[in-house]
Amino acid sequence: MSSRTEILERERRFALPAAIITVLAVVLIVGSRAMIAGTDFGDGDAAYLNAIESIRSNFLISYILFGIGSGLLAVPLVYLFKAAGARNPAVKQQLLAAIVIAPILIMLGWFITGAAELDAASTFKNSSAAAIETKTIELLKDEQSLRGATGSSGATGTSGATGRSGASGASGATGSAALLAAPGADGATGSSGAGGSSGDSGSTGGSGSTGASGASDNVAATGSTVSDVQKARTEAADDVAKTTRADAGMRPLALGLQLAGALGFLFAIVYTSLQSMRIGLLTRFWGSLGIALGVVSILPNMLPFLMVWFIYIGLLIAGWVPRGRPPAWAAGEAIPWQTAGDRAAKTMGHDIDGEGTEIEPIEGDPSDADAGTNGSAASRPGRPSGNNPRKRKRRR
Repeated sequence: MSSRTEILERERRFALPAAIITVLAVVLIVGSRAMIAGTDFGDGDAAYLNAIESIRSNFLISYILFGIGSGLLAVPLVYLFKAAGARNPAVKQQLLAAIVIAPILIMLGWFITGAAELDAASTFKNSSAAAIETKTIELLKDEQSLRGATGSSGATGTSGATGRSGASGASGATGSAALLAAPGADGATGSSGAGGSSGDSGSTGGSGSTGASGASDNVAATGSTVSDVQKARTEAADDVAKTTRADAGMRPLALGLQLAGALGFLFAIVYTSLQSMRIGLLTRFWGSLGIALGVVSILPNMLPFLMVWFIYIGLLIAGWVPRGRPPAWAAGEAIPWQTAGDRAAKTMGHDIDGEGTEIEPIEGDPSDADAGTNGSAASRPGRPSGNNPRKRKRRR
């Protein structure tokens, strides 16, 4: 274990650089969030990827800055851990590697995540149109299969066309193009089907013509309304976007790095805060706050509070806190905070200032039992003589 002079000299030498790096890390993290704060990422995966594609440069820079800032947070944690270890041999120095590696894993995870998201956004924009159309058709067909009566009516219209042109109308009604395309010649074909060999069937074919004309409203030929088609398209786009993000080549690696880094970062903050508080480097408030924030550090909503804690740690390392640093910093040794029990024991161990007077023994006091040894009652000063001594009232 280093001497007190060596400990203080080392801490003094690295205090200012560590404090500057801590503040810089917080600025990078906050700035990275500010770069994309005004972007509307929507509610679904499709809207999210489209938004990323529209701000590719800012999105990439944001993820790089956040990753660098996360990695730099290792500096204040290592500084605080080393200071605690220099004052308390019970601090496990083997854990220093975990405290260093955890923020670096988070940094790498953010780099790879940003690259994977940009790749997914580009893939979704360039090659997802056909997949969305196919998925939309599947969703509409599934919806129609649940509408029993509507589906049966459509089938009657198809078989009712007995002429050749009527059959063409049926083909248009059941083809995937009729589900999504604008109105075309199929409507006219259905019309000529009305003049087929069966007048009644032609009338049914006319109903099929009505379905074909509904294709102008995006697949009304299947009995779907415009709102049904829009809903199906949105759901299909989100499904395709979700699959595209999951299939991004580096996605599993990024998730693994971020998970390992987050768990290690949680442990680093909790352990460092606890040990620093025990030996007096952190006050009970900031030590307890660090432990609590470390536990919930994996929650994104806790990021602002965590940044406030790191700002305080940076100011503490530099010695710029308003009320000064705790005594353990200047002493170069552990000065634990006193508990309520310690303060009470310390108070009871000292003499109590004040005045006191001797109290005369009262009648029946055991000290009067042996009169022969100590003398008669009459021989004691202040005691009345005689067989009937004057009684005194007992003080309450």
